[in-house]
Amino acid sequence: MNNTKDKSLYFPLKIALTFLIISELLVWIGPLKYFLFNGSKLILYLIIVNIALYLGYKRGMKSFHPTKLSFTMPTVYLLLLLGLILTVRSCKMMWARHGLPFNINTLVYALVNPGDSYHSKATEELDISSLTILFAPFQWIAIPLGIYYWKKLPKLFKTIVILTFAFETISWLGIGTRKGIFDIIIISFFLIIANNKDILKKPTAYRRLKIWTFIGILLFLFYFILSNLSRGGKELEDLADTMKTVDFNPFYKKHLPLWLVVALSNITSYLCQGYYALDKALSLGIKPITPGGQSWFTIMLANKVGYDPLPDTYLNALQTYGIDMRINWHTIYVWLANEFTFIGVPFIIYIIGYCFAQTWLDSINHENPLAFPTFALFLIMVYYFYANNQVISFSFMPFVVCVFFYYFFRLIRSR
Repeated sequence: MNNTKDKSLYFPLKIALTFLIISELLVWIGPLKYFLFNGSKLILYLIIVNIALYLGYKRGMKSFHPTKLSFTMPTVYLLLLLGLILTVRSCKMMWARHGLPFNINTLVYALVNPGDSYHSKATEELDISSLTILFAPFQWIAIPLGIYYWKKLPKLFKTIVILTFAFETISWLGIGTRKGIFDIIIISFFLIIANNKDILKKPTAYRRLKIWTFIGILLFLFYFILSNLSRGGKELEDLADTMKTVDFNPFYKKHLPLWLVVALSNITSYLCQGYYALDKALSLGIKPITPGGQSWFTIMLANKVGYDPLPDTYLNALQTYGIDMRINWHTIYVWLANEFTFIGVPFIIYIIGYCFAQTWLDSINHENPLAFPTFALFLIMVYYFYANNQVISFSFMPFVVCVFFYYFFRLIRSR
């Protein structure tokens, strides 16, 4: 392997671990003060799960064998068209669940008043149909496949991919939510690199990609802060007033302008609230295993058969500390601990790291299109370690289908 390829092997892990470690350190050195039960235990546990992710990734690299798979172009065209239709339908349904009409005025209003759109609710509860869940994998794979086959697509289907991107973005903008926009940014960044693996050895091209990504992240952060203020009924000029009600780290108040301290505090609160919950959960010790308690989707499945895992979970126990199970982050570690205990969680993180490596290496090898959507799922899963069991909670069917078929073809087509 040449140096450029060696550099690409650990590329997603380096960035993901850096992001996670920074989010962890903010608990102690950020602008907000967190009152922990046992900070040393929290540090030790975070070190253990970070090492587990690294060792799993490293093992996945060592045991990797490239796979080769191809779809016919008519199949690709059909999947891309289906993906666009499902994305438009999903956008319409997301807005309807917030009681919002599906038109341009809704989008414009949401951009100016994201808090109002976020808090809006439909007059009637809309159920997610079984058909929607079954078709979710086809919606998920559309954008990754569009990036994978981009160079081979005619103009019409490149337009379809762009429209799918656009409707996926406005789906979240229209309801004043940020999560999906962040997903699009990081998925696009890594898959564009995987689709153009030489970009890492072309300083100009890589610099251009980083600049556009940086601009995208800045715009996202601006929108994040604006929407946070809007949800609280505030505007940008109200930033300084927030200083009067929050106990900030004196260092930040002394060396940074007030508006920047509050902006950083908004970001810190979002990234670190899960670690605060983790600290409290660790203080509760090892609870008995709660089958089905690892995600909202598995809890929903358990409810279908007449069993409710929630009362026995850490999430329910943490409500005595004012940590709401449906509003606040808990980290993936607390969610997994419900079903695997805190002792078993590092082993699950190891497996995630293993799959993260294999799907990335198959992505940059660029001979298996299934690697792209499967890697994207593990990418999102890892980046939301600070928050929750994101993929299993909200992308369960895409995850099961993509992982099953990806590893099925790995077994029969490894070379």
